Amino acid sequence: MTNSILARFAAVSLLLVLWPVNGLAQNQRPVADAGLSRYAAADPVQLDGTGSYDPDGSGIVTYEWRQISGPSVTIADANTATPTIWGPIRTDARGRTVPGPFVQTDAVQECEFELVVSDGKLTSLPDTVKIVILPNFGATTLQLESPSFDANKPTVIYFSGGDGVNGFAGEQPLGWNAPVWSSRANVINFPSGYTPDSGGGMRTYYKYGDMIIVYLSSVAPDYRQAIQTSGWSTGGLPAIDVGVRVNRTYKDARYAVNHVTLIDAGGVLDMRGNPSYHMDQLLTSSADGERCWVDNYLGETSQTYPNLLNVDSALSHPDIRNWYRNSLTGGDMNQFNNGVVAGAYWSVVGPGKNLQLASTPDAQTYKFRWNGGASSGNMDFYDESLYPGRLPEPVTLLVWRYPWLYDGDPNGLVLTCAESENAVGYQLLSGSEPYNVADYNIVADSNSCPAITAAMLPSSDTWWTVRVRDAHGSTIYADPIRVDSPSARGTIPTELVDFNQDFEVDLEDFSELAQHWREYEPSVDIIPAPNGDGVVDVKDLAILLECWLKETRLPVGLVAYWKLDETEGLAAHDRAGAHEGTLHGDPLWHPTSGKVKGALELDGIDDYVSTPFVLDPSAIGGFSVFAWIKGDAPGQVIVSQVGGMNWLMADGTEGKLMTELKAPGRYGTPLFSEAVIIDGEWHRVGLTWDGTNRILYVDGVEVAKGAQSTLAGSTGGLYIGAGKNLEAGSFWSGLIDDIKIYDRALTP
Repeated sequence: MTNSILARFAAVSLLLVLWPVNGLAQNQRPVADAGLSRYAAADPVQLDGTGSYDPDGSGIVTYEWRQISGPSVTIADANTATPTIWGPIRTDARGRTVPGPFVQTDAVQECEFELVVSDGKLTSLPDTVKIVILPNFGATTLQLESPSFDANKPTVIYFSGGDGVNGFAGEQPLGWNAPVWSSRANVINFPSGYTPDSGGGMRTYYKYGDMIIVYLSSVAPDYRQAIQTSGWSTGGLPAIDVGVRVNRTYKDARYAVNHVTLIDAGGVLDMRGNPSYHMDQLLTSSADGERCWVDNYLGETSQTYPNLLNVDSALSHPDIRNWYRNSLTGGDMNQFNNGVVAGAYWSVVGPGKNLQLASTPDAQTYKFRWNGGASSGNMDFYDESLYPGRLPEPVTLLVWRYPWLYDGDPNGLVLTCAESENAVGYQLLSGSEPYNVADYNIVADSNSCPAITAAMLPSSDTWWTVRVRDAHGSTIYADPIRVDSPSARGTIPTELVDFNQDFEVDLEDFSELAQHWREYEPSVDIIPAPNGDGVVDVKDLAILLECWLKETRLPVGLVAYWKLDETEGLAAHDRAGAHEGTLHGDPLWHPTSGKVKGALELDGIDDYVSTPFVLDPSAIGGFSVFAWIKGDAPGQVIVSQVGGMNWLMADGTEGKLMTELKAPGRYGTPLFSEAVIIDGEWHRVGLTWDGTNRILYVDGVEVAKGAQSTLAGSTGGLYIGAGKNLEAGSFWSGLIDDIKIYDRALTP
């Protein structure tokens, strides 16, 4: 053999050895996917192995299913991707051998199956799936109100009234067959009524939980939407028991009951006995980290419970049911109302669908009262001093991009949110899918709206949201969105560069930035989020110019804002509402001499501004008032209320900030500070009340604090620059600017 032939032989041999590594591709083992577990009664179930795949792309050639545990069953079409699982083989009436129904017992049974696939050369590792055979619950009596089940909608399950034990047959649901409900949810009811489980012991309705999970497993094997049960009167019993059964027995996040609504059901809960036990079983159940919560609506019953959202009313037994039906679209019922809202607003089809009520086992933190009829009225606190909870506002996500960075740069995409009323904490969360928010990573945790760049997220996370919490621990989050979702892009929030907080971006803000050019000043070094880059530079200027001459969103809870920037006339415009002020005497406008743009000068003799009614301090759970002032005489008043008290003033001896706003009667006392405010310099003064304490502020610093659980009320308007009775010596001498009033307590 010649050398050339030997060389060729060696080359071919080497090629044959190395071909699996260096050739087009090495054959890889296929991957079996046996699908999701299923729930069954007597009827057969089809498994789904179509998720199996071959990484080489050549496809699956064979499927092989076998049972590895559980009671005896029959596998039909075991060599296909979608075999049908029956009960054991039996002999029918004609003597034929056929697969029969599943054999149900009094216990929950599990059958486990294994799938192995092949690409014709290599076989996969096995994958397993379970079929859970449930106890016999009899005939399926549930009814879907819509023509077909939509797996992209949440589910509302309604149990009608009954005789205290059994549900009435033939009763219509809460009008949920109307388009307003069925267009938003899969609505299920029980037109044939319902009966308790058989057997002795405590009366339960667990079989309807079994019935529902079998149905949902058949129509939505990979269900990802929220589920709410609701019960009117006797229906409250199965509404609770379905949640307990599904959440505690099966613990499957796909079919977990997130929310239970009780409608005038307290009486039957007490009749069954030990209502706190059943409620605790429900409230301590959870699936995938999200706890079930309950709201309770009272008409003719009066039973309220801790750990729930309780809503009282004077409505009749049928009308409280109708009220809940109407609350989905009723204008008076479906408004956030500063967190005092209930009904369908918090249902799985309402704007507050992602609420998680705080766990307060020993207290009724949230208790409201509906004043009105079944279709109109207003929601208010039942007794704010005893039940002070206001629920957190649904979250609005905001996304914007730095203008100087290209679209693909994650450092240029800023993720944030709008302020949520009643929120005291914010968490920016991220995850790898749009579900299971309870398992998301906490990327930022603060007491104000977070702002981070997309580059700060874990590399595997492509979805994000913001979850907020209120002072009592209730939380709510926005539906997660993709980080790269074009529909989520928005404009730069002007709040970032409204440095003087006058709700517009203008020359004053530019001057503030220019004053600190090339310095590190955190208040104006805002880019990149969240903490700037250590220097005020062209990046910060670019964001300011993007927002130039734009107005900002008014902050949550701002009910009145007199900028006092007018140049002439007898009217002081309210930027936040309709509380136009009227000038009295001969005040002077100073368009350029204020602390924030213009200001109003009062002569200390008879000049003042009157306004319509803004708020009654005794009727809300907290409020705040702030103003810029420049004066030089003691005893003069900054803000007062007609028929009420002097809210902010300088004391009559040394000119120290004080308030006369106090509880009615002899137990109320004024609050004094040691901060002098009449030194001829500008000072920002403020008063806040959170339902427990009054706090006085001067230039952002707390200068006095005093407990006061109630305040004297008044429905009168306000005086700016004069005492409540317009008495001599109470008129302000000097300048007043930028007066803001909030219907909540806040820190300046």
